[in-house]
Amino acid sequence: MRVQIESLALKLAIERGDVEWEMSIVASHHALARIPVSAEDSVLDEEWPIRHREFHGALLTGCGSPRLMAVASSLRDSAELYRRWYWALTDDHARDIAAEHRRLKELALARDADAAVSLLAEHIKRAPCALIEYAKEHGMDGLEKAEGRTRSDRAS
Repeated sequence: MRVQIESLALKLAIERGDVEWEMSIVASHHALARIPVSAEDSVLDEEWPIRHREFHGALLTGCGSPRLMAVASSLRDSAELYRRWYWALTDDHARDIAAEHRRLKELALARDADAAVSLLAEHIKRAPCALIEYAKEHGMDGLEKAEGRTRSDRAS
């Protein structure tokens, strides 16, 4: 759902966005690029999710629909826990998220809607796909052990 909503909003923003929209993308990207995702110990920098949210919001603001923006924002906020799990659990830290954001900025400013929407979809899907793989590799046993349950407890 998030991919569909944000893709629609981004496409409309690229079609309708004005110079103020472009300036907000540049400014929010600049702020995001100044914050590392994590420290050397791989712990998420708490300012990064704030700047990340601002950048993704700026990409969509040109769509001209407050309702569409609200839905997109709600879905993005709902995904925050999964982004944090993705960062903590998966071994995808070699991912060049900064390059993905830079490319999103460039495509939006170049008004290349098709390429921007395609990249945005890949960008959004990467974390959930990595988490699904993580869950498959580790099964439910790890979660059940953490909860102090076994498969037989769950069946009863």
